Amino acid sequence: MRNVNNILRRNRRILKKLFPPSGETVRITKQKLDSKGFLPEYFTHTTTNKNGRMYYCCYDYAYQQLKSGGCVIVKFHAKEFHAKTQS
Repeated sequence: MRNVNNILRRNRRILKKLFPPSGETVRITKQKLDSKGFLPEYFTHTTTNKNGRMYYCCYDYAYQQLKSGGCVIVKFHAKEFHAKTQS
């Protein structure tokens, strides 16, 4: 169990480092995530947006895999995060 928590925390740190300070959504390549040691099969939960697209979450950061092979990284704010995890 401790190993899973360590992987989840590492995934979150990677997403946080790649997320810009401006708070804007960022697009990156899957290769860049992989090169940082990100393990996409480990996530805390999933959520879908209003368009039905699924996001894989690592605590308050989330990523969406794009058909082009890239990823989009977003950050949930406290209110938004709790609202999404409660549903």
